[in-house]
Amino acid sequence: MPHRTQSNNSNRNSDPTPNESLAENLKGYQELVSNLTDHLGRLADKGEEQHSALINFRELLSKQLAEMQKQAEALQKRAEIFQRQADDSRKLIKEMLLDLKEFRSGRNTSGQPQRSPTNHHIDDKLDLI
Repeated sequence: MPHRTQSNNSNRNSDPTPNESLAENLKGYQELVSNLTDHLGRLADKGEEQHSALINFRELLSKQLAEMQKQAEALQKRAEIFQRQADDSRKLIKEMLLDLKEFRSGRNTSGQPQRSPTNHHIDDKLDLI
C-alpha cells in the first residue's frame, strides 16, 4: 500500500490546484510587469538622454549661427570700406590723369598747345573710369 500513497502524492504534485496555478500565473505576470517597467524605464532614460543631446545640439547650432551672423556683418562692413576705397582710388586716378593730360598739353614757346598722341590714350583711360 505504501506504493499507492506515493502514486497519489506524485499525482498531487504534478497536478497543481487552481489556486496554485493562479499563484504561479500571478507571479509570472508580476515578473513580466517588472521586466516591462524596467525596460520602459531604460527607454525613458534613453529618451531623456536623446532629448538632452538634441537640446545641446540646438544650442550649439544657435551659437554657431550667431557667430556666423557677426562674421557676415563684419564682412559687410569690410566690403563697404573696400568700396569706399575703390571709389576714392578711382577719383584719385581720374584727377591724376587729368593733371597729366593738362601737363602734356602745356603751351610751347610760341603759345600754341602741344598735341601729344598720349593725350588720346589718357582720354581713353578717363572714359574707362
